[in-house]
Amino acid sequence: MRQARDNLAIRGQHKVPPLFFALTVLVGLAGAALLSLHPRAWLSAQPGNTALTLEGEVIRLADLLKKEEIQLDPDAAPFALALRTRDGKILPIVKTLGSRALFQDGRLLNRPVQVRGRIPAGPGILVIERFYTLKNGIPHEVYYWCETCAIRRDYPDKGVCECCGGPMELREIPLPR
Repeated sequence: MRQARDNLAIRGQHKVPPLFFALTVLVGLAGAALLSLHPRAWLSAQPGNTALTLEGEVIRLADLLKKEEIQLDPDAAPFALALRTRDGKILPIVKTLGSRALFQDGRLLNRPVQVRGRIPAGPGILVIERFYTLKNGIPHEVYYWCETCAIRRDYPDKGVCECCGGPMELREIPLPR
């Protein structure tokens, strides 16, 4: 009896049977292999997740909810945006590299935009891969520029150049036809 008990415990810790340990390692390695896939490759493999182009305007969810007399938590408000499509649909936006400028620069909100992205199956949220402002129906590429250092960025990130500390200028250039 004592020998059996000693085989199960070492200084208060339980021994793990070898088969259980091997299965745990195998499942862990399989999960790590799946997670190591490039996120876009994994995302595009999901059913119902085809690329699409939508037009509308990006709005703050807090403003939309206020009309319904719903108070969004102030901590969440800066991170809650949605695309209101031309036909009135509301699609919450996930903050990704493709949508980061929309979350960081209020000048891009409540304006006509064209977004290219995906709606993953199930949750009904919009993952923006790229967006363009629309001026007179013409898509414009959005980026931030430091004139001093000739550095271009896709999002303002505090609005200052990482090189010289000068301002990053918002630029909107029409796409070539």
